[in-house]
Amino acid sequence: MAMRKMTFTVPEALAQSLMEAARREGDPASQLVTSAVERELRLLLARRLVEDWEAENGAFSEAELADISAEIAAADAEAIRAYGSD
Repeated sequence: MAMRKMTFTVPEALAQSLMEAARREGDPASQLVTSAVERELRLLLARRLVEDWEAENGAFSEAELADISAEIAAADAEAIRAYGSD
């Protein structure tokens, strides 16, 4: 995979937290930043897909939103269990 070096300015507290997390996890800070950017881009895409779907089909009902929230919570719990088993 091609890589590109980039420079960003972030608040000092965020930079310190990033470096501490990278040390704790034993990963390069750039890997944590890459993961965070990938996750944010997926969320932006998902948000756009939901907006497009709702524009064509109407807003989700409260019941549908509750079902989705429960599925997300279950997936998060499963991911946390899997991460914790490393």
